[in-house]
Amino acid sequence: MSVDYAKEITDGDGGFISTSGKGATRVFHLKCSAVTDDRDTIYGILGTTITSTALPTLYSQHPDDNQLYCTKIVPRRLVDRLNWHLSCEYQLLQTVPAAGSTVVYPWDQDPKISFGSGPQYTRPVEKAYDVGDAQGAPTKEVQNSAEDPFDPPLTEVYTSWLCRIQRNIKDADFNMQAHFDAKNTINANRDQYAGVLVEAHYARMLDIGATKQWFIDPQGDVHIYWSVNYEIEMSNVEFVQSVVDQGFHTLVLGVKSRILLDDGKPPAQPQRLDNGSQLADGGATKYLDFQTVYAMNWNVLGLPRDA
Repeated sequence: MSVDYAKEITDGDGGFISTSGKGATRVFHLKCSAVTDDRDTIYGILGTTITSTALPTLYSQHPDDNQLYCTKIVPRRLVDRLNWHLSCEYQLLQTVPAAGSTVVYPWDQDPKISFGSGPQYTRPVEKAYDVGDAQGAPTKEVQNSAEDPFDPPLTEVYTSWLCRIQRNIKDADFNMQAHFDAKNTINANRDQYAGVLVEAHYARMLDIGATKQWFIDPQGDVHIYWSVNYEIEMSNVEFVQSVVDQGFHTLVLGVKSRILLDDGKPPAQPQRLDNGSQLADGGATKYLDFQTVYAMNWNVLGLPRDA
């Protein structure tokens, strides 16, 4: 495969300049157009990008600024499959790798991790904090002055944590099926994710996305990798569905009996229960917990343990 024609496209050129804690950053974009002589695969145009003098190469200088070096080349094939548009990204580099030098491959780069607020839930409050209580371990009963629980119970709005992770995985190491299966699961084991120690069933995989990428090293070799994004909800309570224990029957020693009121008639509303028996007046509302989300061993995903 060879390039019959190539030129720079001025439409779409641009860039940005910013400052951050790591110093100044300058990134500019340049677009090129190329016409090839056959309908080769993407590997061909990537390889040609390196060998053809008519097109930018990785770590080559920007045509108008010798302080900027090409760090990324993204080809996009047009409808007829012989025409290509290449988007080239140029950045300031402290050191410029030369052909044959050590290259930092995308899958060797540190993952990008961020934390923010997750979903909100309304949950019942059975205990409140008393003086001297440790975080996550309240001891004061939530009840009225006659030491009876409130009915309906006191509730509060709880906001969980949302951890976002972006990491690159080499194509040969990427387990697509495992990532597909992990979405909408909870962690089966107590483990550390992105620097946070999480108990079993206290983290939920809300979303996983993966994009196939190509990387060209200074020798012109093409490497495939996956850019993978995770959204993990982390909580200080177990991911279970809680529902009030109530109904129209009792179940004591395996015998189910219909609940009857003092007048001998069945109740119009479900009655609160406690371990199958009818809850006595003044007793605290009981809840039943159900694990409705599958618990999966996330070790197969290779999530970063440290932030």
